[in-house]
Amino acid sequence: EVRLSPDRLIEEWASVSIRVDGTGLGHARSSPIWRAMNGHLATGGDYGSALPRGVQIPGLRGYIRVERVLRRLGPHYRQTLEAVHVKSSVETGRTLRQIADYLGLTLSGLTTRLSRFKEHLRDDGAQL
Repeated sequence: EVRLSPDRLIEEWASVSIRVDGTGLGHARSSPIWRAMNGHLATGGDYGSALPRGVQIPGLRGYIRVERVLRRLGPHYRQTLEAVHVKSSVETGRTLRQIADYLGLTLSGLTTRLSRFKEHLRDDGAQL
């Protein structure tokens, strides 16, 4: 299995998030796809349910990894990632400084939070 960088995983997460507009993919709660989208499935051959054979959702692997880490870290990290990667620049601003102002953070606070998230994402990948 190819190891993706934290930046690439976040890009995949953002891509899926934008496509489904935060409302999910419309699958029943009992389906393996819903459980995967919500971080309840094991991946990479670990014990647990898996997606049905042949399911192709571009970016789903990155989405699942990022969601798993976000669930552990809390809402501030989700708000930060959404502001930087998902929300419209009309709403948040174009520069990191404008995004930091939107979130009520200093620029260094924003960059620190993003760096810490990427560290957690790397650590999660090392555990797989």
